[in-house]
Amino acid sequence: MRTSRTTTLPLRWARAGAWFAAVFTAASAVFLFWIAITGQRVSGGLPFLPDDMNQRLGHVLFGFAGILCACIAMLAFRDATRPTRTHITRSARWG
Repeated sequence: MRTSRTTTLPLRWARAGAWFAAVFTAASAVFLFWIAITGQRVSGGLPFLPDDMNQRLGHVLFGFAGILCACIAMLAFRDATRPTRTHITRSARWG
């Protein structure tokens, strides 16, 4: 049984995990971008800042988190769609 280079799971389960991570982080990125762009009211914030500044800070932080999730989703999609390299043996790969 061949295992993934990054996990101890068999290759088909590692690929399924990558697909799950890709879909979950892409959905999270869409949600975070939606909050950042549509102007939804963000509750909470820092007590010493005015409300309009807290709203702007919240939207910027949601946008930054959306960018981060989108980058992670791209990496997960890359791992999920990468072809397996079964023709390379372990000894050829490591030296």
